[in-house]
Amino acid sequence: MFTLRLDHSSAPKPTLKPVTLVVRPCSGITGEHDACIPQYTSRTEVRYAGGRSRASLAIEHFGQTFLLLSKEQKDEVDLHYRTSCQWELDHDDGRVFSCVCLKTVECKSDAQGLQACSECLQILVLHSFQVSISRTGASDERRKYIPFRNQSVATGKMFATNRGLGRFVQETILRKHDMLLDFTVALSSGAFDDNPSFIQLLEVMTAHHQRQARGRGFQNMQYVSDFDQFCHELQCVRPEAYRLFSSKFGG
Repeated sequence: MFTLRLDHSSAPKPTLKPVTLVVRPCSGITGEHDACIPQYTSRTEVRYAGGRSRASLAIEHFGQTFLLLSKEQKDEVDLHYRTSCQWELDHDDGRVFSCVCLKTVECKSDAQGLQACSECLQILVLHSFQVSISRTGASDERRKYIPFRNQSVATGKMFATNRGLGRFVQETILRKHDMLLDFTVALSSGAFDDNPSFIQLLEVMTAHHQRQARGRGFQNMQYVSDFDQFCHELQCVRPEAYRLFSSKFGG
């Protein structure tokens, strides 16, 4: 009787590919982690969030309410709030990072896309974060009532300056009941939607100014329909009133 022995030492062994790890930047948490995050970053103006309330910090450090503090004390409370924040918003890319983000993530070289570090992923399980991203944002009409400390005033000023509105913002932000500021707020809230002739009158006056600045006259100038109809009705009802109106405002 013959016994067949197999020499396993001669059988080919499977080769294992070495795992190559690479270091990549942390992606933060995005809409891929929670669908509410893009909306949260688009409606929240502050850069840092998730800190302790300023009211409790004022009591803890100064023994009185925040409103009774001096400007220097309020600034100090703001810094205490900043150091207590747990996450940071990247408004441009719609990302949220932990304030103790690890900055980089070690992952496989063939991994698809960037990954969030463990500290950023921990933000997702915070109750305060879930409450924040689940809130309904203020409507456009109500956003003017958002407290200044919850607004990115500096960013707004820079944007206005880039748009050529820097002097307007600088002057009006320091004055209450400024006519131009009040008008802008009323216009943006739709207060004049039922009076298109008034808005078109402003457009006509602006067009007149632009033509004069370029050294052009008012010949062949086209007027918008509601304003043109208003001028026509005024001419039919009271021609002399129309001539006076036209000499001042055109039409």
